[in-house]
Amino acid sequence: MASRRRPAEPPKSITSEKARFAWWLKYAERGDGDAMVEVAERFERGRGVERSMESALEWYQRAVRAGVAMAPALVGETIFEHDPIAGIVWLMLGFERAPAGDEANPVLASTLAIHEPRLSDDAVMAAQVWADACRERESWPDEVAATHGVKAPFRPRPPTPVLPTRTPKTNDQLTKKTRFGPWSIGLPPAAVVETVNVSMHLRATWGGAYTQHLVWARLAPGIDIETYVKRSGAATARLWKPVEEAERFLLNGFDTTSCVFDGQGPSAGQRALKRFMNRDDQVAVLTAVAAIEPFEAKREYLVEIADGANGAVG
Repeated sequence: MASRRRPAEPPKSITSEKARFAWWLKYAERGDGDAMVEVAERFERGRGVERSMESALEWYQRAVRAGVAMAPALVGETIFEHDPIAGIVWLMLGFERAPAGDEANPVLASTLAIHEPRLSDDAVMAAQVWADACRERESWPDEVAATHGVKAPFRPRPPTPVLPTRTPKTNDQLTKKTRFGPWSIGLPPAAVVETVNVSMHLRATWGGAYTQHLVWARLAPGIDIETYVKRSGAATARLWKPVEEAERFLLNGFDTTSCVFDGQGPSAGQRALKRFMNRDDQVAVLTAVAAIEPFEAKREYLVEIADGANGAVG
């Protein structure tokens, strides 16, 4: 059935989660792609409906057919731990088929960069064969049967690094300035910065145990910071679970949303701080990861991002 125009959110008079789920389901059944994603997320988290990963996956896949560019990432991450090769194929095809300039592109690229290195060489080769079959038929992986027999798709986990002695950060320690997009950030002098996706995604590591991902993107027309945060959070919901409510505040005059997450799945035992910063129609996303012990990710410890012309301080 063709989609019908809907309000951005349910009316304020609809207060119960069950009623809000029914509201979203009504529009999803009419063909609204964003509503399909919302319904899938609610099935996945059990909000207003009994939790069902099978139903969540079904609605994410329906959103793919409805043309939601972010949906293949949501499908890929939903099934990755159960079937990592299929998860990677969904991510690969989603990245290839997302419209140029769509906000899904940096999310898909970053998710691929996180997940693909976890696969063995045989699994990566099997994923390429499966993806080629999907390309030939102009189909998605759930329509093309896999023929691989890979029984150990993951690489062996590397040895746990030795956690260095931690000292409080000071402005003097954050002397290495790094630019990503229109932004600038201060990092420790020993930080090693790698390019994951040219001009959009950098990865900084130091001390053998700490990683920080620096991402920037330009908001699509009509997408505000709250929508971007919601979609970005949904895209990584299978990796990170929030341990506190997101906080919104001004930092150096920028509209900022921050949230602390506990790692799940491949990131079990880790902790991350994700922060989204909006400047006009541009967004910076920072994810700091400690590989062993949890670290305090309080607002006063955040690395401040200043205007690109003025640099950044910590």
